[in-house]
Amino acid sequence: MKLSIKNKLSSLPPAGPSIQTWTRPEGSVWADCYRTPHGYRLRYPAFAEFEIDRDNQQIVCSPLDGVGEDTIQHLYTNHVRPLAMGLFGRPMFHGSAVEVDGYAVMFVGVSGMGKSTLALSFATNGFPFLSDDGLLFETDGPSLELQPSAPAIRVWHDVLDTMTPSGSADASSVGEINEKYSLPASSQITYCDTPKPVACVYFLQDNHMQTTSISPLSSADSAVNWLKNSFLIDPTDQDLISRQFSLISDLAARMPAYSLDYPRDFAQLPGVRQSILRHCSTEPAL
Repeated sequence: MKLSIKNKLSSLPPAGPSIQTWTRPEGSVWADCYRTPHGYRLRYPAFAEFEIDRDNQQIVCSPLDGVGEDTIQHLYTNHVRPLAMGLFGRPMFHGSAVEVDGYAVMFVGVSGMGKSTLALSFATNGFPFLSDDGLLFETDGPSLELQPSAPAIRVWHDVLDTMTPSGSADASSVGEINEKYSLPASSQITYCDTPKPVACVYFLQDNHMQTTSISPLSSADSAVNWLKNSFLIDPTDQDLISRQFSLISDLAARMPAYSLDYPRDFAQLPGVRQSILRHCSTEPAL
């Protein structure tokens, strides 16, 4: 899918009623989605508009004056492209993934559940990460494969201060968007750049557990969790929803799924990691 950038705008033009709105935690509008004759328009009021041409599989960005290239690339990679992929039969999901013995082990959950922290914990201890927050599968063939995403992990400042290995590449702020920092892959933060067959998925919970808890999920519960954590551009398009749910049902039927809860304490991460490794080592794929 090709991204091109138009001339910058001094302000965004008026728009009609949106079909979907994303908000920040304090309630301000983060982004709006609109239908257009050829696809969709994603509007980020403080940054840019992206036009998605569904017929030609192209995306055109019109940034506001003063918005940097890093910010545009961040919006495209982490929000626009994942939403657009579902239009072309390749839905993406909120999740991180690491490589364990040649297989992909995934952690799925909404923002703030600890996906990136877990990915960083594994990646700094000999288990390369494949994705920070954007799971894309290849479903053709006898086994599911997970595609690698961008070679960087985005973390909050407390994670950066506590978990960044000495000698790793310098972190950079994620454009003008939020207080997260991007940690590039390095010899200390290992990265896998080739697709890997899927072993299992852990859906993250946050019930303030004092110990690590892992329990199996049925295919039906797994499907519900995949749906909750999917990128969906148009919740009013029944055909799109039907196609996405069909793929989700296939995912739920083809891979083992578990509920994972663990203490949100940096000091306990080594024990959490070992509990996960012991558990996933019992999977037939591993």
